[in-house]
Amino acid sequence: MSTETFFLLISENPGELKRLNTIIRNMGYSNIQAVVGSDRGWIALQSKTPSCIIADYEMEDISGLALMKIARSKKEQASVPFFLIDPAFTKIKVIKAGQAGVTGLFVIPLNASAINSQIMKALSRKPDPVIAQSQNKLKKGQQLLEQGKYEEALEIFNSLVTQKDKPEYYFNIGFIKTNQGKYGEAIDAFSKATQLDRLFARAYEEMAKAYRALGNT
Repeated sequence: MSTETFFLLISENPGELKRLNTIIRNMGYSNIQAVVGSDRGWIALQSKTPSCIIADYEMEDISGLALMKIARSKKEQASVPFFLIDPAFTKIKVIKAGQAGVTGLFVIPLNASAINSQIMKALSRKPDPVIAQSQNKLKKGQQLLEQGKYEEALEIFNSLVTQKDKPEYYFNIGFIKTNQGKYGEAIDAFSKATQLDRLFARAYEEMAKAYRALGNT
């Protein structure tokens, strides 16, 4: 495994943190920062962008869910795999985590095989075709915007935000799968929804720039 892959592990339970650290090391990774407490986790998130983040869902000062929202708000950490740990995930917790853009869920007691499988999948995952197509549209529109082709850029951005595959569709699938107890499928749907949501938000920001350049405020 690449020693460049950097894992940030955050937990208030030193025993679970040690167990998780051992699991990651047994996978072949050595570049690991394990911190006790969400306050230290927050500081670590500010200082460096990890390749993968794993945190307790519940923590005293800042929850893992809140830390994930902070990470997702940063452009450089928006797509970093972020996993949450909890002894018992309820439907509400799954929905909240899914809406915030969680990559996956680990249940205590930690299962090394399941963690290995999910992390390997997350680190090697290629962009979903829908996400990739949307990213290409956004990039093409941004290039046209930089070239001063504002009308053409607006057409591209508009085609993105009005496309058939919308965040709401995948959010609904996430809710349905959660109610069915199919949490893995729910998280996959929520992940696609949150990625599309961020792309749509970027597209609207770029559309605003184009309209301002055209004198239409």
